[in-house]
Amino acid sequence: MPELQKRKDGDGSAGLPTSSPLIPSPQQRKHWAKQYRTEIAASSSSILSTFAAYPLDSVKTRMQAYVSKDRLTESLVPDADVE
Repeated sequence: MPELQKRKDGDGSAGLPTSSPLIPSPQQRKHWAKQYRTEIAASSSSILSTFAAYPLDSVKTRMQAYVSKDRLTESLVPDADVE
């Protein structure tokens, strides 16, 4: 059983284990981030670009699919003077 560490700052977290397989230490987190920095950067940029581009792409698609009454009438009724 891991030792319990008493915190002196009174933030209500007294009694938390000092080491746990689910909660890595700051040194372990730093090592992990350094080891996988390329993957972290690629994933972060992918998520941010998706959140930025998706609304714009939705607007573009709606604009392309929009058909006004005038355009619909022109496409259904052929011109009389075209022979």
